[in-house]
Amino acid sequence: MKFLVTFLLTLLVVASQAQNNLRFEVVDRGKGKTSIAWLSDTDSCVQVSIQMSYDSVKFFRTIFSSLSPELRQNGYIYQRPITQQTFFRIFYVVQGGKYFFTESKKAVKEATLLINTNKEKPNINWDKTDREIGIINSNNHPLKSNKLTEEPFATIRTKDSTIGHFSGEALWRFKDSIYRNTKDTLFAVFADELLLARYKPVEVFKPSAYVFTGKDGYLHINLPMQRNTNYSIKFYTNNNNYLFEIKGLKEPSVSLDKGNFYQAGWYKFELFENGNLKEKNKFFIVKDF
Repeated sequence: MKFLVTFLLTLLVVASQAQNNLRFEVVDRGKGKTSIAWLSDTDSCVQVSIQMSYDSVKFFRTIFSSLSPELRQNGYIYQRPITQQTFFRIFYVVQGGKYFFTESKKAVKEATLLINTNKEKPNINWDKTDREIGIINSNNHPLKSNKLTEEPFATIRTKDSTIGHFSGEALWRFKDSIYRNTKDTLFAVFADELLLARYKPVEVFKPSAYVFTGKDGYLHINLPMQRNTNYSIKFYTNNNNYLFEIKGLKEPSVSLDKGNFYQAGWYKFELFENGNLKEKNKFFIVKDF
C-alpha cells in the first residue's frame, strides 16, 4: 500500500513537472477577439491544440491546432465573443507519445505571463493582423511567419435534438442551403451554437362552397347538379378517422343534422364527382349552449 501511494505521488510530480513545460495566457482584446499565447520550455512538441469549454473541468472541445507545434512560443486569435464562463486550456503531445493538459483559464484584460519574460526566447508580435501572427526575436527581426486561419465551428440543433457539429466550408454550405432552399431560420444562441427554427406556415381556413355549416347549426351540402353527374362524400374526424359516407347524392341541396357528428369541433370531408376527388376540406360543428 505504501509503495502504491509513493508510486502515485511520483506520477503526479512527473505530470506536474511535464505540464509546467508549457505556459499560456488568454487575453481579452475586445470586439470579440481573444488572444491565446503559449510558451514552452522544449521544442519536442508534436501537437499543440487549444480547447474551449463553458465548464472549467469538462466538455472541452478543440478550436485550433497549431501548424507549427515545434515552435516554443506561438499564439492564436479566437474571433468570437466569449462570456465570463468561457474557459481555455491547451492540450499538447511531446515526442514519444506522452500528452498533457494545462490548467484551464479565463481571459484577462492584459497579458501577464509571456511578454518579455526572457529576451533569449522569441516574443509574439501582437501588432500583426489577426490572420497572421509574426514571431520575432529580441532584435525585432522576424524568425518565422505562421499564418493561422480560423475555421468557423458551430453546433446546430433544433428545440428537441442536435443536428450535428459543423466546421469550415461544411458550416457555410449548411447555412447557405437553409437560407436558399427553406423558410427555416437560424438563431445564434451562443458564439458556437446555432438554433434551427423550423418554418411553420400559418394555416388559413377557406370555407368550402359546397359543404359548410349554416347559422342554424346544420351541415349544408350544395352541389352543382348536372345531367349524369354522380356525387358522393366521405366524412372524417380531425384526426383522419373515418366516420361515414353518403353515396349517390342526386339532390342539389342536402342538410345534415349535427347529431350525425359525435361532438362539436372540426371535421374533414372528401367530395367526389363521378369517382374523382373534387374537393378536400373541413368544417366546424358548433357546440349547443
